[in-house]
Amino acid sequence: MARRRSHNNCKCRLRRANLILMTSELLTISEVRRRTQNGFLTARVHAQVESAAARATREGKPYCEISIADACDRMMLR
Repeated sequence: MARRRSHNNCKCRLRRANLILMTSELLTISEVRRRTQNGFLTARVHAQVESAAARATREGKPYCEISIADACDRMMLR
């Protein structure tokens, strides 16, 4: 029974992810920068991951630093 619940939970998450993909626009990194000046944005971006690294804050809390790039721009995600 526990496996079935887990499987159904994954299906539900996959449906939500597909819904977000269907409703979000495909943008360039430059366009994402322009549009996020006004607030929150849900979008898709075709980009390559240049680097991904695990880092730690001064307080020792872990976070990920990911650098992505498309044909015209680069962005660092933390």
